[in-house]
Amino acid sequence: MNAIAAIEGNGDHRVLVLHGWALDSSVWLTARALTDQSRFTYAYVDFPGYGVNRPEAPADGIDGMAAVALGAADQLGWSTFSVLGHSMGGTTALRVATLAPERVTSVVALT
Repeated sequence: MNAIAAIEGNGDHRVLVLHGWALDSSVWLTARALTDQSRFTYAYVDFPGYGVNRPEAPADGIDGMAAVALGAADQLGWSTFSVLGHSMGGTTALRVATLAPERVTSVVALT
């Protein structure tokens, strides 16, 4: 499964972007127009069961979604990155940081 729905930007600061419950990466479309793509690279994740990964069985809770997010970072070859998440994605972002504190440089969790 490829959890990465879209990649934008070409900056050195890498950001995994996680969607909220019952949504997908398209929830970020309006915000994407406002991002600084010269300094940041954004990878928009669709969890299993959502968006481009709708046919997949949903991940097993927050730990499963955190594993998907870390797998996306691995797929991109990102050794360090920030995590931005909304709602369920915010909780997942915090879990990613606890599972891989040496990799996560910052977390933004929106409710």
